[in-house]
Amino acid sequence: MVDVELRDGVVWALTQSELAWWDGDAWDTVALPEHDGNVEDLVVRSNGDVAVLTFFWDCAYGCADKSAWNNLLTWDGTAWSVDEPPLSDVYLWALCETDAGELLAAGTGGEVAAWDGSAWQVEESGVSDRLEDIACVGEGVVAVGNAGLVVRGEPGALTVERAGGEDLRAVDIAGDGTVWVLSAAAVWHDDGGWTSMALPEGEGYDLAATADGVVVVGEEFGPIGLVGDADGLTVAWHVASTNTGPMWRDPDGAAWMVSGNTVGRWAADGSIEGWDIGGDAAAVAGSGADDVVVVGWESLIAWDGRAWEATPLDEDVQLWDVSIGEDGVAFAVGSVRSHEEVESPVFLRRGPAGWDVEVPPSAEVLVAVHAFAEDDVYALTGRPSQLLHWDGAAWSDLTGDLGVNITVLWGRSGSELYLGGDALLSWDGAAIVEVGGAPFAVEDLAGDDDGMLVAGTDGWGDDYAPVTMLYEGGTWTEVARADSRMTVCGADVVAGDGGGWRRE
Repeated sequence: MVDVELRDGVVWALTQSELAWWDGDAWDTVALPEHDGNVEDLVVRSNGDVAVLTFFWDCAYGCADKSAWNNLLTWDGTAWSVDEPPLSDVYLWALCETDAGELLAAGTGGEVAAWDGSAWQVEESGVSDRLEDIACVGEGVVAVGNAGLVVRGEPGALTVERAGGEDLRAVDIAGDGTVWVLSAAAVWHDDGGWTSMALPEGEGYDLAATADGVVVVGEEFGPIGLVGDADGLTVAWHVASTNTGPMWRDPDGAAWMVSGNTVGRWAADGSIEGWDIGGDAAAVAGSGADDVVVVGWESLIAWDGRAWEATPLDEDVQLWDVSIGEDGVAFAVGSVRSHEEVESPVFLRRGPAGWDVEVPPSAEVLVAVHAFAEDDVYALTGRPSQLLHWDGAAWSDLTGDLGVNITVLWGRSGSELYLGGDALLSWDGAAIVEVGGAPFAVEDLAGDDDGMLVAGTDGWGDDYAPVTMLYEGGTWTEVARADSRMTVCGADVVAGDGGGWRRE
């Protein structure tokens, strides 16, 4: 994605090959006309046209003879027009429109250029280094660049000033006329002089001014959104930056997501909060919003509704799954690798005094667990896949080698279990049966008394097609498809779209 802009309730997005717009119901796209070089920026103009700025650098004869030019592509809602101005040897790459409808652009050599309808009129701003971003205000412009330099004014009357010494990467103008600029570590505003506020978390990537304040986006342990005004910034949302990773839905309808060292909580009302838990996060489960456990590599970390607390684990312990029943019974499974590279299973139970090591089965690794009671626990082994049962005192092998790779486990009772991986299998308390009609590969299972959601793919490689299906009363219904992985939690389907999550 090259650029995104919001205008009159429509989201416009630009890639190197397409212009796309979202009207609240669906995406429409149109291919860009044939052009050389890179697509750099878009502006939705006041007359409804969309202007797209491109750049091409012709580096001939080992760059001894080089030339550069910018093209302006305009979409009027029906067709494209392409303006190919004379060679300028100027790399313009940030675009805005003045109140008078004039297009202005900033260049990598500190230039500010105005489009006169047939060619770019280039003006040296007095800045010799790159201008990273540009915003139009009234008839003029504010552009920011390296070393904290700010260029503003109208073409022919530009001035240069400095907002600190850090490289500036973004600029926008608030509705009250306040100029906001962003560096990697701070946000600045002009109130008769430049005042800075350090970002409370992470690194800033872009900002957008509101009617009387600013929104900053960046990334630390996941996308982070900051909102504020001249008095300070606060974290508005925080979510794991991942397209994969397990989820669990609490009784209040919030989806809990894990990846890396991040836990994100996405409430049913759409609000998001997140935490860096200081440890690896591979799986999450709980009995309620104030009883959540995350497990991972040398990690077992619990949330009590107020804070995260870690339980020390031995070195080289990898926990793959955790299950917590409604009554608070909790088990975690995984494996530990010895210094001789021999792997053995780990089976932990939460008791009144904390987590205790229980007797593991005879296997290399436990990959999934589902607990109904202290004496009714089901687990999956890896290499080979087997379904085991723990009665509180001893293990029993229910199935032997399943003959297929199985990695996820969910069920309503010990006589209605589902096992997913390279196939979908069911256990009725006596026998294993393959369930036909499931996705080619099963990656996640969840459900309620009404039905089970099965997230997976229709194939691998070029045929990779994430799909979620509902299995209810022996009947399959396709629920959703996406371009990247989907997961399921309770009765929700949540899809990763490359930049975040969405609920279906």
